[in-house]
This record gives sequence, structure tokens and C-alpha cells, in this order.
Amino acid sequence: MIDSGCKADSAAIKKMISLMKTLLAKLQAELANAIKADKQSAAALAKAKADLAEAQKKYDTQVNVVKDLQKQKDKMDDKVTATKVAHETAKKALDDYFKTDDTESLSNQKAAIEEIIKMITKLQNLKAEDDTTDLIEGINSKLTDLQKASGTEFLSMSRDHKEAATVKSMLEEMLKDIKKSLAENASTQAALSNEVSRQKKILADRKAKHSAKLTELGTAKETLKRLEKDLAKAKGKHAERKTLYERLHPDFLDKKAIIEKEIALVKQIIIKIKALGVSCSKSPVKNLY
Repeated sequence: MIDSGCKADSAAIKKMISLMKTLLAKLQAELANAIKADKQSAAALAKAKADLAEAQKKYDTQVNVVKDLQKQKDKMDDKVTATKVAHETAKKALDDYFKTDDTESLSNQKAAIEEIIKMITKLQNLKAEDDTTDLIEGINSKLTDLQKASGTEFLSMSRDHKEAATVKSMLEEMLKDIKKSLAENASTQAALSNEVSRQKKILADRKAKHSAKLTELGTAKETLKRLEKDLAKAKGKHAERKTLYERLHPDFLDKKAIIEKEIALVKQIIIKIKALGVSCSKSPVKNLY
């Protein structure tokens, strides 16, 4: 179309330059798209790597949370077990106390002594001419019953009831001892009962906390399972992106090198065409560029 004698017309040169420029623009656009695609692929890989790191961090953190909760739960297991033992021990101590408790017997003796003392006091206040037969027989009968219950021997009342003061004094001393024993029994029973109640309350509290900790641990384990799945997905996504990038990036580099060579070649052709147009002094082409 163009010979060295500049016989080609300006229209042919214009058309050739236009074609070359179109080709150049196409190659540059193709190169830009290839670079853009490679950057997107690299960015996707970087994001997948960051997502993987974040998923791994969350998983590792939750593993530590579960381990810590498991330790807390194990300690609570030991505390609940120890409290159960303490509660059972307190109950057994109370049960054993009731087996040997003489409160009922002492209370009966106390009531009998108090009644006998009243009867003796009445006897002492009677006049010499008053009939005391029935009262003395009643006192002696009750003294016999008290002797059987307590194992303590008492003097029997005679008609002149000269033994009354001695027996009454003996009964009053015995009453003091019984009241003291009853007070000690009540104190012991209260202490044992309070300990049972205290251990029962502690056990209930620790069981409640243990139950709450079990729930917390269960929730944490469920969260760990979910994060484990998320981590597996992140690993899969990262592996997929990495494989894709490692496969596409070398192709991109080859394609980039080829396109850059083609662009350089087209640019050289355009320069030569322009030079050819300038050399044609009689051609209007020389004034177009």
C-alpha cells in the first residue's frame, strides 16, 4: 500500500495509523484488565489469609476459654463432693446424737422431781393433826418410780416425815443437774442441727453454681464447635484462593510479558509509519503529526 517513493496517499497512511492505534488501545486495555484481575486475585488471597488468621485467633481464644471453664468446673466438682461429705457427716452426727439422747428421760425425771418437791413442800406445811397418810404414800410411790428411772436411791417417808428435808434437798440438787444436762442437750442438738442446715445451704449454693458453670461450659463448647467449623471453612477458602493464585499468577506474568512486547512492537510500527509520512515531503501527511 505504501512504497518508498511516497506514492501512497495520505488516506492510506491515516488508516494504517488508526488501525495501529486501535490495536495499541486494545492491547493496553487487555494488559490493564490482566493486571486488574491479578491484583483482584492477590487481594482475594490476602483477604482469605486474613480471614484465616482471624478465624484461627477466635478458635484459639475459645479453646482457652473452654479450658479455663473446664478447670473451674472440675474445682466445683471437688467442692460439691466435699460439701456432700460434710453434709452427710453432719446428718450422721445428728442421727447418732438422737440415738443416745436422754432428753426425754431427763424431762420425765424433771417433771417427776418437781411434782415430788411440791408434794413434800405441801407435806411440810401440814399441821401435826392433819392426816398425811395418802400424801406420804403418794410421795413414796413416786420416789420408787423415780428411783427406777434414775437409778438413784431415796429414803422413804415415814409417818413423821422427818426425812422430808433430806429428800427434798437431794431432789433439788438432782433437779439442778438434770436442768443443766437438758440445757447442754438442747445446745448440742441446736449446734448439730444448725451445722446440718449450714452444710445443706452451702451444698445447695454450690450445686446451683455448679449447674450454672456446666451450662456456661456447654455453651462455650458449642461456640467452639461453631468456630471450629468456621476455621475449617476459612482454611478451605484460603487453600482454594492460594491454589487459584498460584495457578493464575504465572499465566498472568507470561501474558503480561507477551502483551508488553506486542505493545512495544505496535508502538515501533506507529513510529515507523509516522516517519514514513514525514519523509514524503510532497504528501499532506507530513503536516498531520
